[in-house]
Amino acid sequence: MPKQSNAGDRGDADSQRDLNVAELVNAARAAVLRFEVAFREAVVLRARTLRVLRRVTKKDNIAFDGFARVSHVTDATDWRVEYPFVVLFPDTEEEMRALVEGCIELGLTIIPRGGGTGYTGGAIPLTPRAAVINTEKLIRISAIEHLPLGPGGAPVATIDCGAGVVTKRVMEAAEAVLCAVPGIEVVQLDVPAVGLQSVAVGALPAFKKELQLKELEAARAAGVDALVAVYHSDHRELCAHERDWPFRILNILEIVGASMGLAREDHYKHLKIKQDVDAILADAADLVGYHKLDAETARKVVLNGMLGDQPLPLSGQR
Repeated sequence: MPKQSNAGDRGDADSQRDLNVAELVNAARAAVLRFEVAFREAVVLRARTLRVLRRVTKKDNIAFDGFARVSHVTDATDWRVEYPFVVLFPDTEEEMRALVEGCIELGLTIIPRGGGTGYTGGAIPLTPRAAVINTEKLIRISAIEHLPLGPGGAPVATIDCGAGVVTKRVMEAAEAVLCAVPGIEVVQLDVPAVGLQSVAVGALPAFKKELQLKELEAARAAGVDALVAVYHSDHRELCAHERDWPFRILNILEIVGASMGLAREDHYKHLKIKQDVDAILADAADLVGYHKLDAETARKVVLNGMLGDQPLPLSGQR
């Protein structure tokens, strides 16, 4: 019989190759096995999820389909880690507590989601066993009520709204709140409403730039004392223009707070108006040191996240 060779009789290169191939085959088999097990577990968990959550909401409000999961995989950060296991669409606020309790019973990570316009990644699933609770149906919004905030507080104009109130209704409510503040006169600017929530037109940078310029020009033509932004993204992009235009640029909460006797400097605007990364870092040196931030990382964040967040350049800049 011919003598059989084995890996030990071959050269070192062939021997190592055989070992590598065997390791790869074993890893592939293990991966397929893990997928098979995970697939079976997912099927079981889906059935259990339906059984538990159908006690408190309609079946149509429990979504495992691809469209629902893909559309809830990220927010305005466009950061993607995991697809949600399930997306829930409660009809009423009364369902929320029971849905949360059910998700805890099922061992699911709970992610509440509003409009998905956040820049902090708070609505992004980080685990494959996450339940996103979409609040877009919760659009209750009250009339203005003058209520005391805290024991012995003076009555202030207050609006109570659901977590899913949409952009247009929030704008209407914001105007109603401002009208209730003594001494405030609201001036309507003839600019498209789509430009007021900057995230909505983020994919059209030239259009966003044009809208913001028209908004600033309209405010100047109207002779306003202040241009008031409703949303955090708009205020971040517009606030530094206060340096170059004959009016203040405020967030609505500054006015509401002032009507309640509360005031706090807009430190973000103060820093951004500097338009100088070294001056900004010098001003924020105590915070950088306190939080033990890497100096080069802090510089990059200021350049990209603050100074770079400027769709419409300031006067004298390109």
